[in-house]
Amino acid sequence: MNWITDHGKSGRQTVQYRVLEEETRQFLAEVRILTRREAGKGLRR
Repeated sequence: MNWITDHGKSGRQTVQYRVLEEETRQFLAEVRILTRREAGKGLRR
């Protein structure tokens, strides 16, 4: 019976990892947009 609880734990960790991965992707996209905006300001100056 032990492997069932272990499997449930690892499954939950996988879900958390996927959520973290998605949040990281969105964060990197936002950083890229902000960086591009700052670069645009620099070019105008």
